[in-house]
Amino acid sequence: MALEQEVASIAAFVIQNADNPNPYYYSIPEQFSFPAVYFPRPEILTRGETFRTYAAEYAWYINVLCKTTEEAHDRALAVLTAIKRARNRLPLLEQDGSISGETLRLADPSIKAIDEGVVQLTVEWTSRRPYADAEEEHEKAAEVHSGITIK
Repeated sequence: MALEQEVASIAAFVIQNADNPNPYYYSIPEQFSFPAVYFPRPEILTRGETFRTYAAEYAWYINVLCKTTEEAHDRALAVLTAIKRARNRLPLLEQDGSISGETLRLADPSIKAIDEGVVQLTVEWTSRRPYADAEEEHEKAAEVHSGITIK
């Protein structure tokens, strides 16, 4: 799974379940329309996973913007509830927008009011990815161990 596919799938799910607000990606223009959802870039942490893979941990702080905090809360809560009803598994989309048949497992989402008319929906997930040289290292390790005899 590529990050672009994961992000696009989450964004589509959020927009659909927040009753189709105006989406803004990476920046909000001065003259934006309510209701809106702002998708900044996700935060990313990495860690080693196995000898062949690493884990990328994503945290996406999505802002739901409305004229009132109550409306923003209701829209964010609708998304949170939809995620929970889907058992934290969102369908992954292909580039053409069709459903791929695969799912993305999310951690439990949360919402909190951060300003008047702004509620933040926090979505987190972990993706495991192979190291670029994982196959080469595996083959080298097999060559080294093939000449050892255990008595």
